Amino acid sequence: MGDAFPEAAPTTTSYETYPTSTTTDIAMTAPAASLALELAPASSHTHSTITNTQFADPTSPGWFLAPDTFKVDHPPFRLAATFPTNMLKRYSERIRGWLERWVRTGACPFIHPVLYRFRFPACVQAAFTALSAYLDSNEHTKEIVLRIVEDRVTELLASMNENRHNTGVIGVLNSGPDPGSCSAGSHSNPAVHQVASFAQLDSFEQLARVHALMVYQSICLYDGDIRARHLAEGRIHILNRWVAQMVDSAGDKLYYSVSSSPTLDPLKGPDDLTNSQTGRGNASMATSVNALDRVETVWHAWILAESMRRTWLATTGLQTVYLMLQQTWSPCPGGIMLTTRQGVWDAQSAFAWEKLCLEGDVGFIQRFQTERYFSEKRPADVDEFCIGAMESAFGVERMERWVG
Repeated sequence: MGDAFPEAAPTTTSYETYPTSTTTDIAMTAPAASLALELAPASSHTHSTITNTQFADPTSPGWFLAPDTFKVDHPPFRLAATFPTNMLKRYSERIRGWLERWVRTGACPFIHPVLYRFRFPACVQAAFTALSAYLDSNEHTKEIVLRIVEDRVTELLASMNENRHNTGVIGVLNSGPDPGSCSAGSHSNPAVHQVASFAQLDSFEQLARVHALMVYQSICLYDGDIRARHLAEGRIHILNRWVAQMVDSAGDKLYYSVSSSPTLDPLKGPDDLTNSQTGRGNASMATSVNALDRVETVWHAWILAESMRRTWLATTGLQTVYLMLQQTWSPCPGGIMLTTRQGVWDAQSAFAWEKLCLEGDVGFIQRFQTERYFSEKRPADVDEFCIGAMESAFGVERMERWVG
């Protein structure tokens, strides 16, 4: 992608932090001696603090769906007052590089390879295609590609009735199939082209729209084209609102969805026929199939939840860095929990994921609490996304000393 940053950017920029959080540490290890948390009944759903909870059964989704695990928290310490411009550019390039990897390989550290395996929403398809065209564009085709991007993002915002909030973009819904809509496939379905609000969507649909708009923002904010950047600046507040609504509602929507329908796979959707419907004539076979299906369903729920958390971190980071480069300061967006152990995100199957969870600590921890890793873990113990999150919080120099 283009790396045209404002030439007048200062050598350092301020990072305004919020007051120290009063929330106690939230740190979880996966299975140990006993199950300490199950999904609570809907009536007892509260935002209590969970500290050092251990779990014996990774097939219970309580450890990653508890309401507090989606809470955005702020650092219990003061971050550096300034960040070098080259560090900010390095972080934005890292995130955009991950998006390019998604286009080239079908996955990246915040878009899991299984996430869109069963349902590939049309809005994500449009963003994927636009990013691919942008990455392969040249001086002769760049303007054409940016016009395509502008049309696609206009359609996306119109499908969410957002254009009334964004004076920089004017869009009209077509009567036919809408490339910006998020139907779960390429077949036309008039019902999904109706204007809706982001808050009305389920967690999977919200994440799909966040990914689509994030792609367009990554192109337009950092390309250097004056019009594209102007329009993208007018959308910063929309994407910030979307990601905030996504994690704010996840503790309710995703939590209730999984607890009320334990056999409903959140990645496959309500139209999927679960394995529990097969083998009804053989009780032992049905029990075995259901057990396997249950592990896969929980793994898929974890993939969705973890993708939402990582996407929140990547999206807020991408736009915060832009504002810091542009105006020399920005509020700290805070942090959220993520799974940091090497190999857990890269597990190729539900069985492999379950095995890693059963082995012990999966490093499910708040972003700013990863500071303890400098003394407790080796760089090889944590995954790529965690390395990037730590570098953005604690700086390149400290990371290099740790890595050696």
